[in-house]
Amino acid sequence: MRFHLTGLLAVAALFALGGGGAWAQQVTVKATHGDWQIQCPPNVSETNPCAMVQELVTEQDRRVLSAIIINPPGGEPFLRIIVPLGILLPGGMTLTIDGAEVGTVGFINCLPDGCMTQVALKPEVLERFKAGNQAVVRIYEQTEQAVDLPVSLNGFTAAYGEL
Repeated sequence: MRFHLTGLLAVAALFALGGGGAWAQQVTVKATHGDWQIQCPPNVSETNPCAMVQELVTEQDRRVLSAIIINPPGGEPFLRIIVPLGILLPGGMTLTIDGAEVGTVGFINCLPDGCMTQVALKPEVLERFKAGNQAVVRIYEQTEQAVDLPVSLNGFTAAYGEL
């Protein structure tokens, strides 16, 4: 999915993510459903399953968000969001689906690739994702300016069904 951050050049500069870490692992795109991909590592296993992935990049090919959903065998599905370094951490991340707030969570950690949050996908939240059209991740710049990053839910249900 391409996203144009015109008017937010400072944000685009803040959100330049380098390679390495989680994004350097070689994955195979098993399928594409709308704006979501099913990506699998070379050695798929119970501890290293395939994932649903959507990345948001600027016109300059800078990654500003990665949304990753994993449904581990025998475990509870979870959503992992990774955003670039340089954000205001105390503000956490707020998620809305079709304008209705789902919740706010803090960041777990920051690595060279960016800062990450992870939440369990409870059945009621998963149903909201399946029925929705667009999610929005709100984060904050160091200046406390809110930045809303859209996540398309086009293809979500089909991709989740394939996990």
